[in-house]
Amino acid sequence: MKKYILYFLCFSLSFICINSCVNNPNVKRITLHDTNNLKWVAIGNSIAWHPINSYWWGEYGMAASKRENGFVHVLNDKLKGIDPNASFKIAWSVDWERNHSGYDLSYFDEYFDGNESLVVIRLGENVTSLTNYESDLRLLVKHIKSLAPNAQIVISGVFMTASANLTAKDTAQKNVADSENCVWLSLKELDTTENRSKVGNQVMGDDGQLYSIDNPTVADYPGDKGMEAIADAIYNLIDF
Repeated sequence: MKKYILYFLCFSLSFICINSCVNNPNVKRITLHDTNNLKWVAIGNSIAWHPINSYWWGEYGMAASKRENGFVHVLNDKLKGIDPNASFKIAWSVDWERNHSGYDLSYFDEYFDGNESLVVIRLGENVTSLTNYESDLRLLVKHIKSLAPNAQIVISGVFMTASANLTAKDTAQKNVADSENCVWLSLKELDTTENRSKVGNQVMGDDGQLYSIDNPTVADYPGDKGMEAIADAIYNLIDF
């Protein structure tokens, strides 16, 4: 009997948390300007996309079990419920994270045509220098606004809580979101054991073969549950 009572309490608390996150009037919401030709861009690091190398085997979000389970693809599938033709581009931005001061922002131009409804800036883990980080991120956001003037912009916090200077990064990113009228989304609460991958998990490479994750750094990335949680957190910001 105690077991069932505990289960009920846990379920009730989870429901309350999810409901309050979705309906909290203090959380800024998104209204997409064009849902008949829904285009969006993810500006992200390896959680969004990673090239094939010795420890990763598919060009998609690192540690997802297959391409369709990366958060970008999961989010796009959800957006197809709004527009069946929803489409996205991924601007892999690890170089910006590592060298944000003086970065040539024209790199991002090719990913936009000016008709985007949504931009998700999902960065932070690879930032090593905090010098001018907030001002450089603000410059990036202003440049994105010039490329996609009608887009709603979501700036997320850092997912991986083991990231150096986590609080400073999240503070800088939230400050930019607030000052540039973007939507801020904290993600550190999602970094749980259940949401991370682990050594030994199998993933599907682009060659159709199964591979086992053996790199401990890769194993700390969000697995399928974490990827879905990130996609859900972004999708739940949208008003219909």
